[in-house]
Amino acid sequence: MSGYVMTAADATGLFLAFAGCGVDRIFPWPGDRPWNFVLHDGGGRRVDLHLYEPRPGGPMHYGSVLDPYRFPVEALSGRGSIAGTDVRCESAKWAVRWRTGYPPRPNDLHDVPLLCARFGIPLPAGF
Repeated sequence: MSGYVMTAADATGLFLAFAGCGVDRIFPWPGDRPWNFVLHDGGGRRVDLHLYEPRPGGPMHYGSVLDPYRFPVEALSGRGSIAGTDVRCESAKWAVRWRTGYPPRPNDLHDVPLLCARFGIPLPAGF
């Protein structure tokens, strides 16, 4: 499973595209919220979605109105590809940073050292 961050305004088109590929079910995951959840195809394909809102002249808004989280636009300066299509994604530095605010899960213990090695990021404590 990999994370993809998108604007809430783009959600409808993305959901239709995923449904066209059979990724059309919500995969119950601990900690899911309306702005962060996993879609799946009933088999092995999963997509972890994180919806955000760009704010005029400032940081991105992620989370609820009552408990907002803001992050800089630079956090989404990464580039990647999905099935040969170039996509914008979170930067490796921020992908590592976002996985250090809680006790590491097995997938974090796997992913973070690989990200750090590939992109020359110092390995955080606990990994």
